[in-house]
Amino acid sequence: MRYKTLDTALAITMAWIWLAIVVAAVVGYGLFLWWRKRHPLPVPKPEPPYAQRLQQRLNAHRAAGKPPKRSKPPRKRPRGP
Repeated sequence: MRYKTLDTALAITMAWIWLAIVVAAVVGYGLFLWWRKRHPLPVPKPEPPYAQRLQQRLNAHRAAGKPPKRSKPPRKRPRGP
């Protein structure tokens, strides 16, 4: 079985379409990089140390206004034999 060769006009048209797709992708990527350079992502705040986070949590619980839990006094045992 012999392979048929493509029509030259069709082959050139397909090549131009692929070239247009590649050029569009490269230009789009370049525009994205250009835009990202002028609009950088915000820098995240550094995470506070563990001791500081713990202190903030404890202060939040104190500010909530909950009364502290008190332990009950031990029961008196009846005197007996």
